[in-house]
Amino acid sequence: RQREVIDTARKLAQQQPHHVGVQLLLARELAADPNHQPEAEALYRTLAGQYTRPDVYRGMFKLFQSTDQMNRVLSMIDETLGAIRSKDNSPDDREAAGEKYRAMTTVLREEPDLVRSLLTAASRELRNFQFGRKQNLETWTFLARLAAATRQLDHAGGFYRQCLQLAGPLQKEQIHEGLIEVLRMARRWDRVVEVCSG
Repeated sequence: RQREVIDTARKLAQQQPHHVGVQLLLARELAADPNHQPEAEALYRTLAGQYTRPDVYRGMFKLFQSTDQMNRVLSMIDETLGAIRSKDNSPDDREAAGEKYRAMTTVLREEPDLVRSLLTAASRELRNFQFGRKQNLETWTFLARLAAATRQLDHAGGFYRQCLQLAGPLQKEQIHEGLIEVLRMARRWDRVVEVCSG
């Protein structure tokens, strides 16, 4: 049955190669079959290179979620934030990265389950030190704010503490404010005093 659905979706995609909705239909059907998930990822990546649309990233993120690879979403966000701030990139490249970032964050605003998986993966990477030492400060700040906004306060606190390790003196004041707000929301008054006096 699934094979028939994939074959039908593949024929439609071949007939309408520039119809994004049809291409996404094929990608979703491929993603639903473990044997075709590498092909689904390749198709999502091709579409992401051609179209900066939230539905492309939604499909790709859900594929990574279903295969327990949300660390790859973390890497995509980090690379995109790095491209936005890189002085080596042209203004057009930075603007394109900004559009990509907006598409990704649109997906995360609309998909709480993806956010939970992303934050869990980021916390796991932070504990294992496979991710935390090499990522941008902006990535950890984004994760901390996302966790705070969704009231996942343990995650938020951990991410803000990682920000403090990476931040320069001018950035630390703002990060301290974020961490204090998270601790206040969690009613961890002892930690608030500790941070304020530190």
